[in-house]
Amino acid sequence: MLFLHGPIFPALRGNYEVIDEAISGVLFYELAASLRSSQ
Repeated sequence: MLFLHGPIFPALRGNYEVIDEAISGVLFYELAASLRSSQ
């Protein structure tokens, strides 16, 4: 997610950790859901 450090989204740089945690949470949820459905 290097684009967050560029000049295009300077306002998002302060929220980088929050966005990163949200994406990690979504990815974890998707992974858990796919593991449950495959069993």
